[in-house]
Amino acid sequence: MRTSIISGIIIAAMVFAGYYVYKNYFAIGKKIMINDKSNVFIKNDATEDEAQRLGSFLIASRFFNNQTEKSVQLQKENDLYTVRFPVNEDELKANPNGEETFQYMQMRLRDSVFGGRSVRVILSDHKFKDIKTVSELNPPNPENGIPATPPGTQQDSMKAAPGSSDSTINKRQLQQSGKQTQQPRSAQ
Repeated sequence: MRTSIISGIIIAAMVFAGYYVYKNYFAIGKKIMINDKSNVFIKNDATEDEAQRLGSFLIASRFFNNQTEKSVQLQKENDLYTVRFPVNEDELKANPNGEETFQYMQMRLRDSVFGGRSVRVILSDHKFKDIKTVSELNPPNPENGIPATPPGTQQDSMKAAPGSSDSTINKRQLQQSGKQTQQPRSAQ
């Protein structure tokens, strides 16, 4: 009787340990160190080379640095790459351009890192549990107000209102002024 109780406890401990290892290692993937503070966790068919390319891109984009610990997860299934970015959900809700920033990131990852292959960006918690899948950015179209460059860049501008004497208005100037611009009256 005593032996069966001890055996039961040992089996339960092994099951728990196996589950813990699965949840905390296999579920998030293999850790690839990019620098002292930055990691890419790879899953499924993603390779270490792809993780290194992603890491180099994120360093060049100033997402990764040597001051702040950050990790992303790279997963590949068939020809679809999925990159999970841990975010603070409250900060994301407070930032109206937050998702748009990741839409541009998704487009740049597709074109610069993964050779034009499909990329899905998912915003997640720190354990890579999905919060929100980022929608694809529509192609740049100045006529519809979709800029060709990310918000906050110097080239970021939009068309002026019809009848305006200025052909472009800098979005940053509009945001800093905090006011709606009025259309100038056309000279008759």
